[in-house]
Order: sequence, then C-alpha cells, then structure tokens
Amino acid sequence: SVRRVGGRELRAARRHRHLAAERLPLAEAEARGLDLSFPLSVTYGADGLEAVLESEGNLVVEQLARDLPLRLKRQLTLSIDEAEFRMAPTQQSYSYHLQGRGKTTDAQVLTTADTPLDVRLGRSRFSVAGSFEAGRGHDATAETAVASLGVPAYGITAEEIAARTALDAELAPVESRFSVASLHSDTDPPLVAPLAIDGELQRRGAGYDVAADVALATGPRLGRLEARYDDAGTAKAHFEGRFLRFAPDALQPADLSPLLADLEDVEGRLFAEATFVWPQDPAEESARLVLEDVSFRSQGVAVEDLSLDLALRALLPLRSEPDQKLSIGRIDAGAPIEDMTLRFGLDADPQPQLQVAGGGFTLGGAQWRLGATRLDPAAPDNSLLLATDNLDLATFFKLIEVEGLSGRGLLAGQIPIRFDGENLVVSEGRLTAQAPGQLSIRSQALASALSGGGETVELAVKALEDFRYEDLSITVNMSANNDAQVLLSLLGQNPAVLDGQPFRFNINLESNLTSVLEALRQGYSLSDEALRRAWQLRQ
Repeated sequence: SVRRVGGRELRAARRHRHLAAERLPLAEAEARGLDLSFPLSVTYGADGLEAVLESEGNLVVEQLARDLPLRLKRQLTLSIDEAEFRMAPTQQSYSYHLQGRGKTTDAQVLTTADTPLDVRLGRSRFSVAGSFEAGRGHDATAETAVASLGVPAYGITAEEIAARTALDAELAPVESRFSVASLHSDTDPPLVAPLAIDGELQRRGAGYDVAADVALATGPRLGRLEARYDDAGTAKAHFEGRFLRFAPDALQPADLSPLLADLEDVEGRLFAEATFVWPQDPAEESARLVLEDVSFRSQGVAVEDLSLDLALRALLPLRSEPDQKLSIGRIDAGAPIEDMTLRFGLDADPQPQLQVAGGGFTLGGAQWRLGATRLDPAAPDNSLLLATDNLDLATFFKLIEVEGLSGRGLLAGQIPIRFDGENLVVSEGRLTAQAPGQLSIRSQALASALSGGGETVELAVKALEDFRYEDLSITVNMSANNDAQVLLSLLGQNPAVLDGQPFRFNINLESNLTSVLEALRQGYSLSDEALRRAWQLRQ
C-alpha cells in the first residue's frame, strides 16, 4: 500500500495488522531537510517491527544542521543499498543498519568568524550500524570511505580516505581510526610528493584530539602530527618530523618535492617541525628547518657541508626570526668559494625578500665581506657589495688568467655586483694596493703588439718586466653579455730602466673573469632559487 508522509511517498507492505506512519522515524525526515524515497518491506507483529529495504533507496540532503561547521553548496545525493530497522514490541529499543553511496558534491567549512572554505567531496561509501535503548541512547559505529576531498584554496587533495568511527549516545563521533592513502598538491609540478596519513581521533571535552603518522605515500615515515579541534571551530596542529638522512642511493630531496629534482647526489640530514592554526593567525604559526652537513650537486655546481638552523615565526606570509645563519664549507663552480657564512632574515613586507645582514667567504685566498642588502625574488634585479682587505695580488692575477702577469702585494677594495635575471653585472669595481710592491709583465703578446713603436715604447715594455709600483689600482667591469674589462693602473719605476725614471701605465688586460664571477653567480642563484621555492610552497 502507499501512504503519503509530508508530501512524499512511503511504500510499505502491511502484514499482520495496520501500520501507522507515525511509528516510523522516517516520517520526521521532511522536517529535517531530507528528501527520502525508501521502498521498504515492513513487518509489524507480536515480535515487534521490522523494516527492510526491498530495492535501492535515495536520500537527498538539502542542508545540514545549522550547528554544524559544514554547509552544502549543492544538495548531497545518497543512494541506499541496504537498510534494516528492527524495533522491540515494547518500543523501548531498536537496532538498525544502513549502507549506501554518495555522489560528488561541493560544500563549505566555516570558521569561528564564519569565513567559508570551499571543499569538494568526491564519491563515497558509508555504513552505520547500531542500536538504541531508552535511557541509554545509541550505541553505533559508522564506516566511511571517500574517494577524494579537495580544498581548492590551498591547492591540495586527499584521496582514498577511510574512517571507522564510534558514535556516542547522541550519534556524535567519540573516537575514530582514519587513513588517507594520498595527500598531494594540485600544482604542476606538485609542490610536495604525495603523503600517506594514518591516525586516530578522540573526543576530549568540547572538541577533538587528533594524532597521526605522516609518511611518503611510497616511502618512509616522515613524522608525527598532533592537533586539537574545538567545537567553536578553531584548530591547532603541530608536526614534528624525524631526522631524515639523505644518501645518493637512498632518500633524496626529490623524493620529498619534485621542485628539488635538480639537487643530485645529496648527502646529509634534515629535520623539520611546524605549528599551524585555523583560522589562520600568523602570530600563532611557527616552524623550524634544520640541515646538517648537507652536500649536493646542482646545475654543475658542487656544494659541500651546508648547515642551517632556520626558525620561522610565520608561514603565510613567510617570516623568520632575525639573524638566521647559513654556513657552507665549499661551493665549487670553477673558482671555489670556501667557508661561507650568511646572516639573514626572511620577510614579506611589502613582498617576500631575503634581508641579508652580512656574511663572508674565502675566494682566491682572501676573506671577502658581504654587505647588508635585500634580495627580492620577484624583482627583475638584485644587488650586493663585496669587500676585501687582504686579496693577494699574485693570486688575483692567477684568477683572471692573464699570461705572463705576476706580482706581490695586498689589495683592498669593493666590487658592486648586480644580478640581472640569470646574468651578473659588475660596474666600476675597484681594488687598490695597500702598500708599494712589485709587478712583472712578461708577455710575448704584449711585446709583439708594441714592437716597432719606437725606443720609448721598448723602454716601457722593458720597465714592466720588473716594475716597482708605488700606486696600483684595478678597475673591474662586466656586462650582462659576459664582456669583461680589467683596467690595470700603475705608477712606479724599474731601477734598471732610465735610472729609475717613473712611468704611469693604464693597461686593459685581456682577462678571464668568467670562472670567478660564475662562482659568485652560482652562489647567488642557489640562495635566490631557495627563496623562490620557499615562497612558492606558501602560495
């Protein structure tokens, strides 16, 4: 027979005696925003009431209860495969079992400030089984499997979510075991490798405690996540990673993020931890990244013994504590940079940037100081200033690879460098001898070029073979096209030429600055790319 309940049809086979619609809890569904279509076979006799689903039923949910922090953007359609309901004759207790499937739908999660966060729920399967007893309430368990859960604002998707949840007397979750087969970013390429999560949820006071193990979906365990969600809609989570060891034939950074694929043969250790809050509050977020004795190759550059202990005080936008320290044992891109240190801070006011407080390194046997500057990964160019007080003249001549040029003395000065995209530009770098010294140019190319220039020219060439300079300066320029110019200015004399008569020379040297400046360019590129990647992870 067919009975009308709230404008919907309820089909029931009546056996033994008359069945009143108000005896079925389903009769209240319409008032709760549900649209039901259940073809039920109902038996009601001395043993109580039994209702069994005869064929597939449908349940359409227009909206969830207003006290839940979840709102449906479009109706949720559920297909019911199995349903059983049994009530004792006294009507003081009953048992039930429900199993079905859900279609993809869009929803919003609300925060304490009612700020909506869009989510997309994929296809799902669910079941609920339990019993009810007057005075004691429900004793039930729910199982859920969701194909995917996407959060477009964060560019992340969780796939193959499974949960088994114990419900309390009022059918609210009290404890649950859950797993996520793959949590991944939706960018191309992905920011991080897919993660697998396995954890548990417990009701504590006015909220839930969550604890979960986090691992690579196809790799080792990475660490532990612990979180607290309050009924008011706030949440706080802390992830503490394990110390991960990199080795050429084992774990590599590319296994953690495809963005790090150009780091090869990586060795060393990594540790990370982070604290997140919801709703977002930069003042409550923090993180720490530790690198210990890390060595690798990247784009033809070898880096050895990199160490960093980075403390972040905000994650979006990215900010660090001031005076962070990075140290690198050696960067080899032709001319090796050694014993490099960098003091810095990460900031985002008004845009992401690396605030360099200072630092230094050894290049060409000399100590070089790095002046305070700001590096902006979004800017078309960045600048920095290098200074030294003890560059050996002979070593400098070896670095620029000028044939037949040697000397003694110490140079001091500054070299301003501008990084124009991938290019390095030097404008009027100047190094000056700190005291008188000796210089020798014995170049067949120079002698051939000046041959036939007369006695004065020949005497000048002779003087340069053993020149005792009083003043010496070197001006360095390099264009974005790698056109290098080194101007050597000298004032002095050769005791064996014209009784020590002084000469002043201005000589353009055909030098090779490529290896020296390429080492600086590569060192900058590594730091600039690291900042770009760090900022990209938080977009």
